[in-house]
Amino acid sequence: MVRKRSRGRQRQHLYILFDDWSLGFSVCKVDVSSDTDSEGTVLPSPAIFRMEAEHEFPHYFAAAFGSKIIPMPVRRRILGTASLMPCDAEKITVYDVHKRGLTGYGPPPKVDPVNPICIPIGNRLFVLSSDSFQVLNPPSVDGPEGQCWKGSWRKLPLQPFCDHPITSYAVHPDGRTIFVSAENLATSTFATYTFNTAKSRSKWKKQGDWKLPFTGRAHFDPNLDAWVGISGDLNSRRNICACDVVSLQSDECSALDCKISKDELFSKGPGDFAANLVFIGNKFCLIECVCLLVDGTEIPYDPPYICGRPHFRMVTFSLEYDKNGDLTTANSHRVRYCKVPKAAGCSMMEPMAFWM
Repeated sequence: MVRKRSRGRQRQHLYILFDDWSLGFSVCKVDVSSDTDSEGTVLPSPAIFRMEAEHEFPHYFAAAFGSKIIPMPVRRRILGTASLMPCDAEKITVYDVHKRGLTGYGPPPKVDPVNPICIPIGNRLFVLSSDSFQVLNPPSVDGPEGQCWKGSWRKLPLQPFCDHPITSYAVHPDGRTIFVSAENLATSTFATYTFNTAKSRSKWKKQGDWKLPFTGRAHFDPNLDAWVGISGDLNSRRNICACDVVSLQSDECSALDCKISKDELFSKGPGDFAANLVFIGNKFCLIECVCLLVDGTEIPYDPPYICGRPHFRMVTFSLEYDKNGDLTTANSHRVRYCKVPKAAGCSMMEPMAFWM
């Protein structure tokens, strides 16, 4: 008897945002399938759909609820001042990559976020910004296409480090606790805080005067039983690093011991490259924006001084510890180059990609 394939869960893909049209962004699917060891150039799919949004703010997009992409409302600075204008958004658009289009419209956040960090946990989206912390809860079911998407926002306790820039963040493998490290610029010191999203009246808790050893988001790798991210150390900032997950049972923790991968996964070109690390199921995808010269040399994408053709350099890899306890890809990494639409601009400075 032939067993029918279950329709319960759709296959996941890597989706990349390109600001390649006048009114906003295109969402394209890129093949980084694990069943091929090929290297070379790949082409993004034709745009699955397009979203109206401001070009300068690709980091205001969030992935949530399995297959949804949501652009957050943007607050611009009042010219010549440090003040921010309210965006007065009456609704937010909700797009579904599986349905390939607009799912509907949802309510705007309680507070317009400023430089938001969007953290999906379970079926909720937590949005942390410099002056607010809130959560978006999904509706029980999606409404008809193009109609109201009845999710609901709720304000959460403001973080005690709202005046300090966030250096790194991660979600604990318990699936409910957020870890955030922030820097006090006045004293050049760091501290890490946690928030338990499962408690109805949870408050921020200071874990200690130490920081997560990453830049930006870290991902939990169940194969390593560790957090993995781009190193935040100035001496190894072009490397991948991993550290043990902090125990929630202990209030005492000093600086975390981390392992730095010696594998050269980042571009060897001179200068700084915009990068994003995405966890894609059972491995990682490191995305950098590079310009390829005729001789194959890679240089940073640095408008308006652009030489060569812009590409996304994508390195897929898995991690393990070798017999000496060192972090390694064990020769699993593969390099691909994704051609970028000629009209793309700000999305090249901040590669935004989602696995869903």
